[in-house]
Amino acid sequence: MLSALKTVHEMLRDRGYVIKKGYEWLDDSKQMIARCKKDELVVEAERKQPQDHVYVFFATEPKVKVARSRLYKPRMDKAHVNHMILVFAQLVTPKAKVELSEFDVEYFKAAELYRNKYYHALVPKHEALSGEEAAQLLKDKNLPSVEYLPRFRSDSEWPIRYHYWPKGTVVRIYRKFGNQQEPKLYYRVVG
Repeated sequence: MLSALKTVHEMLRDRGYVIKKGYEWLDDSKQMIARCKKDELVVEAERKQPQDHVYVFFATEPKVKVARSRLYKPRMDKAHVNHMILVFAQLVTPKAKVELSEFDVEYFKAAELYRNKYYHALVPKHEALSGEEAAQLLKDKNLPSVEYLPRFRSDSEWPIRYHYWPKGTVVRIYRKFGNQQEPKLYYRVVG
């Protein structure tokens, strides 16, 4: 669970969040293990905008059922937070997902987070384009809209899930092949 916690911290940092609570457990693994057993391992992070907070919950039991999902709701409501990341061991039951449907929830299996795949040598660099850069790209490529760019499936591609880019975001991909010195640029739209 410690490696998954480290990956979550890297992911939140790369998204521009500042971690308010939960960072101290990286230094004390005994305390973290004790909190995992009590299901108290929660990470709170925020961006500069006050309404842009995220809570990360680590569920240690194999299945996240309705009873467990009902424990998360009061914390989210009390803090007025709508965005949460749920790290689970094996699966989240469909009824638990329905229970959490009022929130913006990202689901990650703990096994996905044991190593940060985003920083693997074979994963090319991905970056989102600003609105002006996307408009310039469309002008340069002589395209009427971003719908003419190749698409990512937002629910399956790791860099898209890692950064949580919304639909319609244009992404620049830097790929190197063989001994190529300069990367070749590819563009995709999150769809």
